[in-house]
Amino acid sequence: MAMALPAGLVDRYPLVGWRIATVLGVVLLTLGAPSDGEYDGAWPVIFQWIWLATVFFVAVRYDRWTTVCVWAITIAAMLTGMGDDAGTAVTMIVAVTATAVIGDLVRARRTTSRDLERQTELSELEKARRTVLEERSRIARDLHDVVAHHMSMVVVQAETAPYRIEGLSDDARAEFASISGSARQALDEIRGLLGVLRGADETVALAPQPGLAQLGDLVDGARRSGVAVELTTAGVPVTEVSGAVGLSAYRIVQESLANAVRHASGTEVTVDVSYTAQAVELRVRNTAPATPKSGATRANGHGLPGMRERAAVVGGTLGAGPTATGGFAVTAVLPYRAGPPPDPDGAEHHTDTEEPDA
Repeated sequence: MAMALPAGLVDRYPLVGWRIATVLGVVLLTLGAPSDGEYDGAWPVIFQWIWLATVFFVAVRYDRWTTVCVWAITIAAMLTGMGDDAGTAVTMIVAVTATAVIGDLVRARRTTSRDLERQTELSELEKARRTVLEERSRIARDLHDVVAHHMSMVVVQAETAPYRIEGLSDDARAEFASISGSARQALDEIRGLLGVLRGADETVALAPQPGLAQLGDLVDGARRSGVAVELTTAGVPVTEVSGAVGLSAYRIVQESLANAVRHASGTEVTVDVSYTAQAVELRVRNTAPATPKSGATRANGHGLPGMRERAAVVGGTLGAGPTATGGFAVTAVLPYRAGPPPDPDGAEHHTDTEEPDA
C-alpha cells in the first residue's frame, strides 16, 4: 500500500509523489533486502517502476532545474541500494536519465504548443482588429467624398449668392460670407482627416464612387468571370438614394459575390434588390456547392465584419447564414429615408463573425 501511494499522486501532485517514493526508498533501504534471492537490491521491481513514473511526471510538469535536481537525488538514492550489482546500477542510471529526458522533451513540446496557440490567437485577434480599422478607414474616406461634395456646393452657393440674387442687404451678404467661411473651415478639417487616414504614400483615387446604379456592371463583370449570377430589381426608390447608402450597397454585394466565388465556386448566385418606402433591401444567396470545401466555416476571414460595418454606418442591418437548401445568404436592409429603424427580424442574423461558405 505504501508503494502504491506515489502512483496515486503522480497525476495531480507528481512532486509530492516523487518525494514520498524517495522517502519510501530510503526506508526500504534501511530495512534491507526483501528476500535472500539472487537480487540483493533493496526495492522490488514494481517499486522501481513507480519511482521512475514519478520522475517522468515531475519532468513533464515542472521546470528543467527542478527536473535536474530530482534526477540527481534519484540517482544518488538508487545507487546506494544496488549493492555490488554494477549492471543493475548502470541500467537504473540509464533508465532514470532516459525517463527525465523524455519527460523534459514532453514538457518542452507542450510549452511550445501552448505558446504557439497563444500567439496564433493573438495574431487572429490583431488581424481582426486591423481589418475592422482598415474597413472603417475606407468607410471614412468614402463618406468624406460624399460630405466634401456637398460642402463644396455649400461654399459655391454661399459665395455666388450675392452675385446671383439682387437687392441683398449688407447683413445678408455678411451672413452668406459667414456661411462660406464655416463651410470652408469644415471642408479643410475633413481634408486634413482624410490625409491622416490615407497616409503619405497612398494615392488619392479620383474616380467617382460606385453605387446602386453600378450594380449591373458589377454583376456583368462577375458573369464574364464565369460566375452564374442573376440580378433582379423590384420597385423604385421614392426619393434619391444618398451616395453613402449606394456605396454601402455596392460594397456589400461586391463582397458577397467575392465570397461566393472563393468558397462556393460553381454555384448559382442571385442578387435581389428591392426598394421599400424607406429602405433598400439586398439579398445575395448562392445554391449549395457540389463539393463543400473543408474548413470553409472556420473563422479565418473578415468579410462579414466589414459588411456589417458598412451597413451600420448608414444605420442599416445585415444578417448572414446558411439557407435551408444548403447554400448561403447575405441579407442587408439599408435605410435611405427617415423613418422607423429596419426590423432586424427580417434578416437571418448571426452573432458569429466567421467567414461563411459564401
